[in-house]
Amino acid sequence: EDVFFTGGDDCKLIKHDLREMVRSNGDEEGDRSSAFAYPSQTSQNFRFEKNPAFGAGVTSIESKGDFLYVGSYDGACRAFDVRKSLKEPMWISRGNDDGKEEDGEKEGEEEASIWRVRLHPNFSSAATKREGKIALASMKAGCRVISSLDGSTVGTYRNGHDDDKVVYGCDWAFFNEEEGEEEEGFVSCSFYDRRVHVWTL
Repeated sequence: EDVFFTGGDDCKLIKHDLREMVRSNGDEEGDRSSAFAYPSQTSQNFRFEKNPAFGAGVTSIESKGDFLYVGSYDGACRAFDVRKSLKEPMWISRGNDDGKEEDGEKEGEEEASIWRVRLHPNFSSAATKREGKIALASMKAGCRVISSLDGSTVGTYRNGHDDDKVVYGCDWAFFNEEEGEEEEGFVSCSFYDRRVHVWTL
């Protein structure tokens, strides 16, 4: 309840603990909000755990139990066990066969930047040793579904979104078939072509 994580264009994933912060009430009358701050710069530097592993800004954070799944402009999704150091990901998943080189070059970050990370509603974290699915909106690389166990690609979906259209959003969805059985899939969108695409796995 007291620990949360933030990320931004400073290329860092930061762990915060409200129990180490000082709380102040809103400044204006009727303002029921509260502000939290570290009591000093020294305590801030001591309490923050900054992650140097990102090559570009942090864009999306999802959590399940003791595990974080973090997307970045650098085109990678990283998994962390928050009980351990945030400086060493459990795995790193990239759009081009998880970071393998193709034709001597890696896929550029401007092509595969991850804007959204979405865990499957029935997600199983790495702690269960069962595969959970993670959907990623990866800009010009389309959408990917990866495994929670090792970040390997389960499927890539980009037909329908033109190559020059940036995919910004995705989320899971379930559809009722004529026989009454539910089929799982997800939706993706891009504001450049103003389209929503529906995918089945």
